[in-house]
Amino acid sequence: MKINPPIILGIDPGTHFLGYGVVSYQEKNFFIQKYGALSLSRYKTISEKFQYIYQKITLLLNDFSCTAIAMEDSFYGKNAQSMLKLGRIQGLMLGLAIKKNIPIIIYAPKKIKKAITGNGNASKIQVAHMVQKICQVQISFNHLDASDALATAICHAYQSLPNVQSLQKFSSWQAWAKAKGYDVV
Repeated sequence: MKINPPIILGIDPGTHFLGYGVVSYQEKNFFIQKYGALSLSRYKTISEKFQYIYQKITLLLNDFSCTAIAMEDSFYGKNAQSMLKLGRIQGLMLGLAIKKNIPIIIYAPKKIKKAITGNGNASKIQVAHMVQKICQVQISFNHLDASDALATAICHAYQSLPNVQSLQKFSSWQAWAKAKGYDVV
């Protein structure tokens, strides 16, 4: 019996851009299936934004037969209104996951950054760079929301799949990179 590889949809919710990334994992390798950012600025009402998000995410789930959704949790900064808007998007994603009977897991931003870079305070650029190293591809990110979404999917793989080596199991990102055979500068 052939077992299909896990396919994880990573989501980086945002009020202007919603990052998404579809990642599969097979034989100790990550493969990026699709990534990008949905531009939400052109929609005036929340219902228009939600309809657009719902349609696009549903297409991704169907096209790639995703087995899980991993989403970055809201980060509370100084603007409670932004936190509320992000919470609504998370609610939309939770409802979609329930409707599709797909598990959804929410990760704190620091947990994702630590899993990917070894540093919970890493910058978006550092996360994007490590996503490329982990997936062994050179990609151009128009929006760092897309690389954050891919990082979220990879973080979920580290947390949930057997035999996936997380950066958290090493003393530093340099130790991880050396173990993977990357040149460490």
